[in-house]
Order: sequence, then C-alpha cells, then structure tokens
Amino acid sequence: MEYFLFHRPSGQTLLAFEVPDNEGLRAFGKYLGAAITSDTNLNQVGLRNHWLCETNFKHTSLRQADFTGSMLDKVDFSGCDLTEADFSRTSLRRVNFNGANLTRAKFDGATIHDISLERTILDGASYWQAGMEKGIAVIAGLEWYVYIFDAHIKIGCQMHSTDEWEEFEDAEIADMANSALAFWEVHKKDIIAMARQHQQ
Repeated sequence: MEYFLFHRPSGQTLLAFEVPDNEGLRAFGKYLGAAITSDTNLNQVGLRNHWLCETNFKHTSLRQADFTGSMLDKVDFSGCDLTEADFSRTSLRRVNFNGANLTRAKFDGATIHDISLERTILDGASYWQAGMEKGIAVIAGLEWYVYIFDAHIKIGCQMHSTDEWEEFEDAEIADMANSALAFWEVHKKDIIAMARQHQQ
C-alpha cells in the first residue's frame, strides 16, 4: 500500500512511500523512516493521530510539523529541526530528541515516558506532563489493536476521545477504513464499556 505525507498549508506531497500489504500497522513508521533521505524536507507535515513506531527522522527538517494526538514509540528525532512542532496530546515513549531544536515546540497535554534530551534546544517550548494514572489497557485479537488511555481510545491508526468515539456517525466511521463500520457495529458496545470502566 502506498502512503503520502502532505504539506498542510498547500496540500503538496512531501513524501511517498510503500508499506507491504503483509506488514502490520507497526510497520508504517519503520517504512516512513526508511524513505527519508538527506534532502527530505518535512516542514509543516501533517502527522496527526498516527502511530509511529521505530521511525528514524534523524537530521530531518520538521519545522511546524503536526504530531498532535499521535503515539510515538522508539522514534529518533536526533539532530532534527522541530521548531514550533506540535506534540500536543501525544504519547512519547523511548523518543530520542538528542541535539534537536525544539524552539517553541508544544507538548501541552502530552504523556512523556523515557525521552532523551541531551544537547536539545528547548527555548520557548511549552509542556506539561499529563501522566496516565491508570496506565494503558490493550485489547488484542481483533482486526485492529485497541488501546485505552485515561480519556482516549486508539483503534488502529485512529485516536480520539472516548466521547468522540461514542458519538461518531456511521459515515464518519466508514471513512476511517474499508471494514471499519462492520468492525464498529460488532465491537462498539464492548469497547466503550471497557473504556468507561478503565477510565473511572
């Protein structure tokens, strides 16, 4: 399957790459990192609500990149220019920011675990750590992994608040993936119930 990353203001394609159909969701970040070259420019790229795992962004320009609501695990941003990048409400685990420029970057509402900030520029960055008191509940064995956080649910690559999941119209769910509506019709009641219990 081919994926495209877009420049948010103009809609211009910044990067195209392929992920083999037999690879799982976790492979998205790995193949994205492999597609980045020394002259790749990802300024103002939109990567909201993505799951980026084992992604190598080393020395890439990511000024004003939008990672809002994404889950980042084992991501390497060392040497990157992340000026004014938005990490609001992200989950950051085992993320390397060594030598990165995070001037005026936003981490408001982010959950931060095990990040490296050696020689990192943080001038004007805004952040507060909204730690997850209840941890993460994981539902496995379905078509997509389901992750339940303190106030959010992540299903596949889609992460939204529990209230938003409960209120989505069928057409909105259907637009998320080919079999998303059928999946949601079968599992919605149980997933919402588990989330509400976990989040009490």
